[in-house]
Amino acid sequence: MFSHRKWAAAVLGTIVLIGAGAWAAHADEDPSEPAGQEFSIGPASAREVGEAGTMLFPVFASARDDQVAKGEPDFLAYCIEMDVRARFNVDVELAEWSQFPGENEFAGNRKVQEKVGWIIQNSYPAVDLAELSERAGIDRLTAAEAIAGTQYAIWHFTDGERRQLRPNAADLRTYLTGEANIGLPEQEVRPTVRVEVSEGANRELGKPIGPFVVESSVEPITVTTDAEADLIDGAGEPLDAENVGSGTEIFLDIHDGVGPGSANILARVDAAQASGSILKVPSSAPKFTHAQTLILVTPGTVTARDSVEISWTFMKFPTVVEPVTPAIEQQECAGPGDSPGVDLRPAETRGVDYEFSPAAILPGAVVDVTAVPREGFELAPAPGWEISADGTAVTEIRLPEPECPAEESPPPPQAPPAQEPAERATPGQLPEDEHELPDTGTPSLGLVALSAALGIGGIAALIVVRHHRSS
Repeated sequence: MFSHRKWAAAVLGTIVLIGAGAWAAHADEDPSEPAGQEFSIGPASAREVGEAGTMLFPVFASARDDQVAKGEPDFLAYCIEMDVRARFNVDVELAEWSQFPGENEFAGNRKVQEKVGWIIQNSYPAVDLAELSERAGIDRLTAAEAIAGTQYAIWHFTDGERRQLRPNAADLRTYLTGEANIGLPEQEVRPTVRVEVSEGANRELGKPIGPFVVESSVEPITVTTDAEADLIDGAGEPLDAENVGSGTEIFLDIHDGVGPGSANILARVDAAQASGSILKVPSSAPKFTHAQTLILVTPGTVTARDSVEISWTFMKFPTVVEPVTPAIEQQECAGPGDSPGVDLRPAETRGVDYEFSPAAILPGAVVDVTAVPREGFELAPAPGWEISADGTAVTEIRLPEPECPAEESPPPPQAPPAQEPAERATPGQLPEDEHELPDTGTPSLGLVALSAALGIGGIAALIVVRHHRSS
């Protein structure tokens, strides 16, 4: 009565197509490679039956129509959805844990996923019955008991199932869900491989194209390309393309004569272990989204691959320009004693920006000015400029001191010259030369008066003489 619960779990992983969504973002596979591994669930007759309505599902590494009649399955799988109807004879899709289509605790619950991952790596049939019996401390454990104990241990985490089991199956469930189960992350359960173009990768001819990075939980990684190019490492050395380590940066050294184009880079891990991958099973009726999802439990090998496309163009040569020294603007003096300011006016130069500290613009200061080329431009040497290793240019500009005249101060007040007192004559004392008049300080007025007096006297005497002669 539990036949609809009996599925075992699906292809998880990295191992082949990485899911349709991931492949939609990447390029097609290398044409020399097969189109992609196909998987299918075989007929119910190929299943391995366990106790309490459990089973191991038969999984074939081929499409349903290509299954070999009555052949042995390539893998076995447990169910990770207890209450979803199971299907046989149907093509299925390998997927990662994150692509689980169900709604139970396996969906997005990392802890539950890792607990289930540990179970499928540490129980039957990944571990043989004798070894498992010893680990779990169970005597004479049968395959049917091991299948039941393992399936119900998985459902314990995914669906909270607590059904009563027969002693050996119940003891195995207790062991698989107990302290021994420390969980296993997806990358330790199943291999993954990724290839991505690095941010800022070069896409111009003239130097290596790339880098792109490959990463995988399994090594070595094989890397191929359909470009007319050699694979080289970051040092420009040829790369051993069949023995690439995870995290390696890879470049394409495009052959001479090859113009603009694009190429696919394919990263592949051969003989990858499929155990731990989930299998997405389509529904048999449109009203349901999917049938019971399985998780692979037995070791097997498939090819994990991922690819990415990168394109390139001709190199774009930059426009070469010369930096121009900024102009100095000195303010005019408003008058004696003024302190006018000074400023720098960068020239508008096509493709160049000028940088300097506004706080450094002071009279008499030395200012460093940096010319920075814009994208698509390159600076050429110019007088007074020094080209730096980063493509910028630097010059020093000395700002002038103000040249205003000094402010004139008024002259200090001066005392009038001292006057010496005139020498007084002693009464009755005559000058040393009696014909000279004493120096009174006004010699001109004295002489005029004396002359006038002499003239008048002479005239008067002449009149008297003429009067006597006439009489």
